[in-house]
Amino acid sequence: MKRISLLLVLGLAIISLAGCGEIETREKILPDGSKVIIDSVGNVIRSSLPTSFASLIDSEVAKRLGVTPADIENKPPEEVEKLSREFKNTLSAFSQTTISSAHKLLNCYFWPESEIQKISLKQLKQEIAELKKEWKSALAVIEEFKDIPAVEAYINDVNRAFEEVEKSSIFNRKSLETAHNIFHDLESIWWKTDPPEYGVTETEKILADNLQPQKDEEYIYDKQTGRYINETTGIWYIVENGYKVIPPEEYFDPDKVGIPSGINISNRPDDVWQLKEIREITIKSGDTLVDIINPYFMNEHFRMNYEWYAKQVLKLNNITDPHYIKAGDTLKIPIYIDKGAKENQ
Repeated sequence: MKRISLLLVLGLAIISLAGCGEIETREKILPDGSKVIIDSVGNVIRSSLPTSFASLIDSEVAKRLGVTPADIENKPPEEVEKLSREFKNTLSAFSQTTISSAHKLLNCYFWPESEIQKISLKQLKQEIAELKKEWKSALAVIEEFKDIPAVEAYINDVNRAFEEVEKSSIFNRKSLETAHNIFHDLESIWWKTDPPEYGVTETEKILADNLQPQKDEEYIYDKQTGRYINETTGIWYIVENGYKVIPPEEYFDPDKVGIPSGINISNRPDDVWQLKEIREITIKSGDTLVDIINPYFMNEHFRMNYEWYAKQVLKLNNITDPHYIKAGDTLKIPIYIDKGAKENQ
């Protein structure tokens, strides 16, 4: 029996060695249109990062605070010393030690190296809650750099990891595993450019794309609010996960200032729409409800949620089946105005 087992092992080893060599890869297009390289069994092959998170932050903070070699060349020693202290304090605010401590605690919970290292779920959550307090106090400094896509992603990743720990229970270990993997990868990409083990962070994706702080000639970055503001039109946007976004609360009149290009424009909240008038039309043969309301929605209600508008039409006309309307009947069409338009008159 032992001889058969040994022969089997040797046979598998020979087969394995025969299969060694260049790994077969191919390109795959994801649903979002992006392309990745996968191996023969379908695993995504992740390449090294163009920079570590620490290197990116070090460079950007130095430029923002004016402590690059070129900046401090002609400055007096006392000013250089002051700027250097500010530089070090800013870097420390990014809480790399907090991330490492959280990762270490989760390692102790899942894989304690001795009986002494074992910790209960209750103890784990208590200690990580203390680390979260440290993180929250550091955010005041970190958020000044949110216009850097990798920093925005880093903040989101850390917050998500802490949230996963909070919602965990003895019946929900999956959340702890997710938190562990996030903290592990964040600690890894802090100093290294090797792809982290789990590949679960938004920060890695941003670093992989080598996204740098966005420079926009028309918009000026306001450090206090984290907004990019166009001083001519008054339009402002923020950066979320590497994308320019005009959030729901920001109102602007497209007829006066136009529609900015290259920026994602969020729908306005449903509660900002105020009924302005009701128009009546006669339904013609062959008309569908969608065909009738679409022009009114598109032309009169910029940044409105389409589903919300359709529900208002159904409610106003007491329609229970949107697929059934009758030629010759009168259909009431509500026209709304954004409250922001009145406030900005």
